Parts: sequence; structure tokens; C-alpha cells
Amino acid sequence: MKSVLMVVATEEELHALRRVCPLKSEGVGANFVYRCQESNYQIDVIRGGIGKAAMAFALGACFARKHYDLVFNIGVAGTVSPRLKAMDIFCATKSCYYDVSLPGLKRGQMDGMPLFFECDPRIVEIARELNPEIRTGIVITGDQFVTKDNLPPHLEDFEDPLAIDMESASVGESTYLTGTPYAILRTISDDATTSPDEAEYEKNVEKASNRAATTALQIIEKYFSI
Repeated sequence: MKSVLMVVATEEELHALRRVCPLKSEGVGANFVYRCQESNYQIDVIRGGIGKAAMAFALGACFARKHYDLVFNIGVAGTVSPRLKAMDIFCATKSCYYDVSLPGLKRGQMDGMPLFFECDPRIVEIARELNPEIRTGIVITGDQFVTKDNLPPHLEDFEDPLAIDMESASVGESTYLTGTPYAILRTISDDATTSPDEAEYEKNVEKASNRAATTALQIIEKYFSI
């Protein structure tokens, strides 16, 4: 039986997934998961929390107790590219940090790690087949909510990224260390290059979370049927 870990950061993203998937809650504390049994695969769902540290801790707890065939991080993200707009669906090809700087390494690169964490190409391919309008590309990660007033400099160092968030590269690094395939699917909630505050995010987060959850389940069903 194949097993996938679906991980979200926020309560809004978790509620969206529970609206479209019959999840049962199990466990307590760091062992708390929501679970769904399908015919040929099982879905575990956790709310990892916002930010790199929270997400890495949650994933570590999951990896300590169980092997997963895929880790799928879903939810919402901002865009840093004119090629994406609010409510577009984005599937990452790879992720990296934008707020890391170490001597002798490329901007964004952690010691002993690659600059980019490559996503499962099968997920990217399936996403494109399901909906040719889904955009694919690089997502960059840092520990702040980004607006036009704190937009990271040097975006050109990251090969023309399309989206920005607070968890994806942490998921990428955690799965890189365990050798687990991973995927990132986000609905764009706001444009970080033009939004002055969180108002656009707040306006779109529920609808964007719903769209990401529905699309992710369609992708997983096809992923495990191949």
C-alpha cells in the first residue's frame, strides 16, 4: 500500500482539504494526523505550521514514525512574476531559500545542500496533463510574509522564480535528507510585487486554498494509478 503525506501550513489550508476529502483524525501532539484510506493508497495529512522551522519539525516527527512514498505540500503562495496572477494554480519544479547567505556558497544555498531542491517530475507532468493552464517553475522560500515593501532583492539569482512562500524549500530540504519524492502545489493568493499589505491575501485565501486542495487530490489519484 502506497502512502502519501500531505502537509499544509495553516488552518485555512487544512479546512479546505477536509472539505473535499473524508479525513479521520488520529493521534495526539506531534503524532496527530488526519487520515484517508483509498483503494490503493493512504493519505496522511498534517498541519505543519507557518515557517521553515515549524514545517521541518513537523516533517521530522512524521519521518521518525513512518515511511512515505511522496510528500505533497499544498496551499497558497504569493507571486513574484507577471506570469502569475491571483487564483492561478502553480506547481513547483524546484524550490530554494532566498534568505540564506553563507560564505563561499551561492545566495540561498545551505551548507552541504544543493541550491535547488528538485520536485518530483511525475507530479509536474501530471499537473500539466490535468490542466494545461497550471503554471510550473521555481518557488522561493523565506521566513517573512512578503509585500512590495519587503520584496527580496536579487531575484535574478534564483533563475526567474514565479512564486514565494514560507515553507516549500523547508519541505524540499527535509525530503532531500530522507530521499523522499516531494511536490509543491499552490494557488496564488496575492501578488507580492504590488500588494502593500495582507489584504489581497485575506480576500483570496479561502477560495485559493479550496482550489489547491481539489487539484492536489486529482493529481494524487492519477499519480498512484500509473
